[in-house]
Amino acid sequence: MARDKDAPRLIERDTGADRWPRELRQQMILEAAGACFSKFGYEGTSISNIVERAGGSIATIYTMFGSKRGLFDAFVQDRAELLNVSIAYHGREQGPEHKLIYIAERILDHATRSDWLDLLRLVISEVPRDPGLGSFLRRAALDPIENTLRTVFRDWVWLADGSAADPGDLSQLFVDLVVGTSPVRLLARLERLHGKRERRKYVARRISSFLQIAEPQPQSAEQTL
Repeated sequence: MARDKDAPRLIERDTGADRWPRELRQQMILEAAGACFSKFGYEGTSISNIVERAGGSIATIYTMFGSKRGLFDAFVQDRAELLNVSIAYHGREQGPEHKLIYIAERILDHATRSDWLDLLRLVISEVPRDPGLGSFLRRAALDPIENTLRTVFRDWVWLADGSAADPGDLSQLFVDLVVGTSPVRLLARLERLHGKRERRKYVARRISSFLQIAEPQPQSAEQTL
């Protein structure tokens, strides 16, 4: 009976990699995995391919990640974290519009970067096989951004009735309004990257629309003293 081509006992590549510090070995494996997944896709990549690039042994990969799927998830998580950028605003206070334009530009720059689009393309190609990957990538990439936005929108109200707005709802609305389908449209070549001036006008229009939906809670006379 034929044996599994990726069985840990079959392939060892003694490059000394298994004797390197664990964090360094793990990062080398993740980089090699990313190169293989991008070139061959998930199904077309074997653990053997990754060992050929990273050195070490198949047994080490199974010990660290448990399976090829575990390695793929770890790669997506690692790459999403590396690509994340801080959107926190540290400038002087100039009103909500100025602040939101700054944040929106940072988010849009992040969402349309070529390396982020490469990761998105890889995950989208695997979603038919595993629908949970889309949610997994969203959590890895957007949770840090939305956590910051929840702080920004902590004391905002809906303009329609003056009621307190849920920061999580506003955060998701803001990201959807600013980013929209731009990454997918760029991948499908239905849209081109905007120049700086064009992008700033686009962002300003989006922020203007957002501020017609919600605003910071007006301060009371006591709060302004």
